[in-house]
Amino acid sequence: MTSPKVCMVSSTHDGFDDRIYWKEAISLKKAGYAVSHVFSGEKNRRWFSEEKIEMISIYEPNTYLRIRRIIEAALKVAPDVYHLHDLKLHVMAHKFRYYHPSSKIISDVHEHYPDAIRDYSSRFKKLLNLLRARIYDHREIKSLKYIDFVITADDAVAARFRSVLGNNDVDIIYNFTDMDLPYKNNYGGRKFDLVYCGGITKLRGVFQLLETIRIGKNDMPEISLLLLGPVSNDLKREIINYLKKHNIYNNVYLVDRVPYKEVSNYLSQCKIGMVLLLPIPKYKKNIPIKLFEYMAHGLPVVGSDLPTIRRFVEGACSGILVDPLKPDEIYRAVKNLLTDTALYNTFSYNGWKKIRNEWNWNAMEEKLLSLYDRLLSSSK
Repeated sequence: MTSPKVCMVSSTHDGFDDRIYWKEAISLKKAGYAVSHVFSGEKNRRWFSEEKIEMISIYEPNTYLRIRRIIEAALKVAPDVYHLHDLKLHVMAHKFRYYHPSSKIISDVHEHYPDAIRDYSSRFKKLLNLLRARIYDHREIKSLKYIDFVITADDAVAARFRSVLGNNDVDIIYNFTDMDLPYKNNYGGRKFDLVYCGGITKLRGVFQLLETIRIGKNDMPEISLLLLGPVSNDLKREIINYLKKHNIYNNVYLVDRVPYKEVSNYLSQCKIGMVLLLPIPKYKKNIPIKLFEYMAHGLPVVGSDLPTIRRFVEGACSGILVDPLKPDEIYRAVKNLLTDTALYNTFSYNGWKKIRNEWNWNAMEEKLLSLYDRLLSSSK
């Protein structure tokens, strides 16, 4: 009997993206599916990964041509299920339906894309991006008629699509961590006081973090922060200039993107996980995966008092919520955790326990495989 074939297709994510590859693709592969991943890479290449997943990397600097070539490569795979990631593939679902009418199509919507277009606008492009957001909002909804099922990563985005499709064709696969670790509260042996893990941007609170370190150094001269993740060259220069200007260059460590399997090595060296997303519409809806990765490593969290962060930090009783625009308040929370051992230990264990018992990828894997079984059974 031939294994059912799945083609993951992404246009903006790395080939080894944590959700697409290490969670969804790996889960499907373990369940007996033949899995391919077509994605935007640094060169044109086709190979099989160590986990026996077919990797098809498409290199093309021009955005329009890149999307076209990714779709062309994916159409050649001709799978039983197309699993689409990213907005520009979602709105091109009619292409997959036209050329492969018998294939099932899943759209995996990672975020509220119209909000993302609006929120990341520079003031010079504000009006243009408001128009773009409206156009893509319309196109995204219109494309649903070509899609069999929508997966989202959070409740707000699920509600948006359920208002059109109803409850039966939309479900939430939370981006819970697959990091399954024994509990280890090695507070005294950890190198960094604070860590931020993920893409480094102003809207994700990088300068609020730096200001927290500037304030904290007057009180705790050795306070340290690890910034772990990709950062643009322009922003990196701004960060370095800030560090030098405020004499905190030796307190902050910048480490660029590392392979997913190495993230745990860094988090295990840290004491407190920081999630200082600014209060923009996008971040009031999206659930940051870093919350779960911190908790899996026994790190108490200092996070923005936003709905999605509040839900999980309070739900696990695993940290302190703050106004991300008030560095003095952020530092008070940090100091409380660094100086109150009992409080630190309580939050540390509570977060780890919640991940171990409930908020983990195993639970989401069951939902994903059940969804695939249901879709493929309906096509027989």
